[in-house]
Amino acid sequence: MSNIKLASGRDFPSIKVQRLGGGELVLGKPDGSFHWQMVVAYRGKHCPLCTKYLRVLSVLLPRYHAEGIDVVAVSADTEEKASLHMETIQPGFTIGYGLSIPQMQQLGLYI
Repeated sequence: MSNIKLASGRDFPSIKVQRLGGGELVLGKPDGSFHWQMVVAYRGKHCPLCTKYLRVLSVLLPRYHAEGIDVVAVSADTEEKASLHMETIQPGFTIGYGLSIPQMQQLGLYI
């Protein structure tokens, strides 16, 4: 199933998901003193390429932060799957989980 992609120059949709470790994560809203937010949607625990990418992203995180960019990653995984996955990655960035199909469609993700 394909979706309509986000249009360049348009406001990023404000989407709320659960934050790993508790609370809520608002996609499109930078945290703290950051001016920008990079939202990485990844397929989930089952994806070895995603695991590799998230590990590299963790290494690059200080560079993004130095430029004022908050980095978050989100998937449709359950809390349990996301928690198990992140135990192996140990990311320094926020992880969101539980994206619904309508939220994925709103983001223009391929489902």
